[in-house]
Amino acid sequence: MHLAFRFGFKIWAKISLEGDDWFMIAAASVALSGQIITTYGLTYNGLGRDIWTVSPDMITTFQEYFLAYEMIYYATMSLLKISLLFFYLRVFPPTTVHRVLWGTIAVAALYGVAFVVVTLAQCQPISYFWTRWDGQHTGTCVDIKAVAWMNACIGIALDVWMLAVPIYEIRTLKLHWRKKIAVVLMFSVGTL
Repeated sequence: MHLAFRFGFKIWAKISLEGDDWFMIAAASVALSGQIITTYGLTYNGLGRDIWTVSPDMITTFQEYFLAYEMIYYATMSLLKISLLFFYLRVFPPTTVHRVLWGTIAVAALYGVAFVVVTLAQCQPISYFWTRWDGQHTGTCVDIKAVAWMNACIGIALDVWMLAVPIYEIRTLKLHWRKKIAVVLMFSVGTL
């Protein structure tokens, strides 16, 4: 709903969409597809139900949808980070911080692409991801827990970095120190 108001106002006020807007639209679109998969793919095929109450075909189909959902999750997280970084590019004047932000955008994009590719190729053959549960197929998979931990560590590090960049830049603003503290606190609320 927030996005509808945001973009509705921009269209009504004839304000052009910026990079952060386009990446927010992309993130919302990808996230919507994840919601559709959750509702019509995962839930319909047994999400939240005891495994003994679903058919073998449903388990396989659930796993197929789950693989797609994993890739959507990683893509959405990366697009959200990139959207916020483009917002920072608009907020801060073009100084050294712009080079830092462009570098961070590159890292966030590579982070997203890398985890989508690793997720897709985590099992060889790929179909082993959704057929391994029955014990009748052969293949290999990477340690998905290690991938999840790596994603969490990199994601958190990137989030901390993305919080540190604007807080560091606030020191250059020509504001009274009390207002600077208020701005830092405002950015810090995002960590909660």
